[in-house]
Amino acid sequence: MSQVLGELEAFEYDVGAAFQPNPEAFVKCKFVIKEQSGELREINFTPSMKEFYDICKNFVDMNAAMESIQQ
Repeated sequence: MSQVLGELEAFEYDVGAAFQPNPEAFVKCKFVIKEQSGELREINFTPSMKEFYDICKNFVDMNAAMESIQQ
């Protein structure tokens, strides 16, 4: 079962490493979630390039994207 974390306020990422010819490169990402209480919460994570592309590909479904990084 998944729970809705709240409203997505921001999705930030740094793909500087992505332009190096390294398939093992990781991307620095951050979700900023506005919880139901009104507080902002940051979720920082560093997916691999493949995971990052999968998240972006599924970006239209934010719940699926957030679930994918919490597994």
